[in-house]
Amino acid sequence: MKSPTGFYPFWAGIGGKEHLPIFKHLFNPAEFWTPFPVPTISMDYPNRQELRRIGWAYWNWSSWPMTTSRVVDAAARAAKDLDPSLTPGAAELLMRYTKVHFIKGDLKHPCVSEYFDPVTGAPNAPNLDYAHSYYIDLILRHVVGIEADPLSDEVRINPLNMGLEYFEARNIRVKAHDLSVSWKHGKFTVSVDGKSVATATELKPLKVRLSRTATNQHVEHSVMSFDGYSEKPTPTRPANLGVQDRKDGRFVARAAVVGTNPAATGDKCCFGLDSVLLANP
Repeated sequence: MKSPTGFYPFWAGIGGKEHLPIFKHLFNPAEFWTPFPVPTISMDYPNRQELRRIGWAYWNWSSWPMTTSRVVDAAARAAKDLDPSLTPGAAELLMRYTKVHFIKGDLKHPCVSEYFDPVTGAPNAPNLDYAHSYYIDLILRHVVGIEADPLSDEVRINPLNMGLEYFEARNIRVKAHDLSVSWKHGKFTVSVDGKSVATATELKPLKVRLSRTATNQHVEHSVMSFDGYSEKPTPTRPANLGVQDRKDGRFVARAAVVGTNPAATGDKCCFGLDSVLLANP
């Protein structure tokens, strides 16, 4: 039996170049490449339908947002750090995972469930708006590209090329500094405390150094909301995803908006994050 946990070594940061062939299984429609990824067992498992018939499909069929979050993380990290040829697949995986946050992918009905049908996107659990993932973290680390090391003053900005026309994350609190990142009109800009500190004419890794101050402290709680896809290039349809405790030094964003991609399903697409605070190491 093939399981999406096979991709977890790349999520954990221990997968190497010699292990990259495993991603051919992720991007194969006969295995894990479903419209609403990823199924918890491969689609070609011979007893898959029998497991569904006898009611053993809880962890043996459905798409779980937490599992998918880790697989998206794994694919994005592999694409950025080991094999750039994986970038289109990793970007499309994140786009498909974004649609999981809408009932059957309908952009007019934002919602998230504990688990879904990986083919139709229909929620398989009665408890809806159940934030069982780390979606905002994926947006900040892979769409915006912020990779903050709690043990270092250096922050790497390394976005996965999603094919977006525009994105912007503003006033993200990192080590007692306000960090902003934008991609506009072919210009990639990183600003710290309102001052531009690094620029490029393409999406590529940039590094900035943030001085530590005496005011650095942990933020223990963060409230998040997600606007998701939109037919307009600005967030119009907020959907509350709940409250998370953050005591581990990982981060989410405050007042961030992430841009547009008209290539996806022909619509203007918009990721939106609001009222979210960063945890400082």
